Amino acid sequence: MRKKLLWGAGILAVIVTIVSLIPAVRDECHWQWALFRDDTTGYEAYVRTWPTGRHALDANVRYDERTWTDAIDANAVEAFEQYILTHESGKHVAEATNRLAELRWTVASITDTAEAYTEFLESNPRSDLADKAIDSLITKKPPSPQDRLDYAATEFRDMHFAYSNFAKSHARSPLGFKASRELLKFGKLTAEKDCLVSVDDLRSKYNWDGLKRVWQWSDEVLSGIQMRGGSVVFLSKEAVDPIYGIPFHFGFGGDGFGKICIGNLQIEGRCRFEKDGLRLYQSTTLIYPLQR
Repeated sequence: MRKKLLWGAGILAVIVTIVSLIPAVRDECHWQWALFRDDTTGYEAYVRTWPTGRHALDANVRYDERTWTDAIDANAVEAFEQYILTHESGKHVAEATNRLAELRWTVASITDTAEAYTEFLESNPRSDLADKAIDSLITKKPPSPQDRLDYAATEFRDMHFAYSNFAKSHARSPLGFKASRELLKFGKLTAEKDCLVSVDDLRSKYNWDGLKRVWQWSDEVLSGIQMRGGSVVFLSKEAVDPIYGIPFHFGFGGDGFGKICIGNLQIEGRCRFEKDGLRLYQSTTLIYPLQR
């Protein structure tokens, strides 16, 4: 009798060992255990162990929801930071970002110092509360008369590169943050291959005839560029078109690659004005103002 029991136990042990070595079976057992626990730790363990497992999709959804619930319950900066870090593409990232900004703003407004507002703006540059933080920072740390004058000139030009240069040269100043906010009002289009931006697309926001006139004028000047001693002669020009009043700035090297700013339209790379629109060559970037 004893031998039979030992024999049966041995067979059972072999069966259990064989079953445990089959990945599909281990996957299913781990999933059932995660369902039984039904908590953040259980789903996280399954996702980490079986990233491509049979239940990976369902596990990721449940893991996202449980982590979000934990963050809501904690209602703390660290909790929302952890959710965003763990679930970069999670369902609740936008809401987590907003809640995180609100908590940080509460801390900054209670502290009410220039350093607190600066820290908030550096951590939450895209928050809807950033404008409030800039106004508060200006009160605590008023810009110098020269900075105000420089920013007024930047606003007048209303060009992407002008805001970008100002933001870089005044990185931690109130008006530097304000310039960074203005940069969010521009969109970018980088041509993966040669393409044509139609006249209709441009005409809705720009004076097409004025754009072509400025382009033709600059093209005539650029045709005079020469190579000297094997190096590229670089041309830079900034002015206002006398007929249409469109400000423009451009810099070009002898290879035809450069930066053009006409009004608040910016082109970096190679392009050509044609009858039907603006041709962008591969890798050229068009920077344009979003709806204002």
